Amino acid sequence: MDLVVDLRSAPDWVFQKYPGCFSVDSTGRKYEKALSMFHKEANVAALGFLRNVSEHLAKKFEGCMVGIQPTYNNEYEAKFTQVGGRA
Repeated sequence: MDLVVDLRSAPDWVFQKYPGCFSVDSTGRKYEKALSMFHKEANVAALGFLRNVSEHLAKKFEGCMVGIQPTYNNEYEAKFTQVGGRA
C-alpha cells in the first residue's frame, strides 16, 4: 500500500492554534485553508501528526506499507513524484 498524507489542507484547530500559518502567494493572496511549510511551529505540529499517523498505520498494516509520502502542495504533486516525472 502507498499512502499520501495531505498536509496542505490542515484541520481548523491548526489555524486556531497557530494564527498566520496559512500560505501566502507572491501577490500577497492568503490561502487560509492551506498550511505553510514555512511556519515553524505549525510545521512541527504537522510533522508530529504525520509521525503519529505513520506509526499507527505501520502497526495496523504491518508488512503491507510500502511508503508514506507527505505533501504540502496537492495530490498531483505526489503523483508526479511517484512516477518520476512521467506523465
